[in-house]
Amino acid sequence: MCDSDKCGLYIDENPPRLVALGRVYEGSIIIHNIPLLHDQVKVGFEEVKDADAPYSCTH
Repeated sequence: MCDSDKCGLYIDENPPRLVALGRVYEGSIIIHNIPLLHDQVKVGFEEVKDADAPYSCTH
C-alpha cells in the first residue's frame, strides 16, 4: 500500500497490521551483491509504527 513514494509495511493478520513506513527505491536491481528478482523491490524504513511487532532476522 503506497501513498506516492511513502509505503506501509504490513504484517498479514486480520486485520492487517501496519508496522513501519518507508520508501521504495525504483530502479534498484542489486542489494548486498545479490540481484533482485522481478517481483522484489528495495525498501528503506523511515518510521517504525509498531516496535513490538514480531519479526525474523537472519545473519
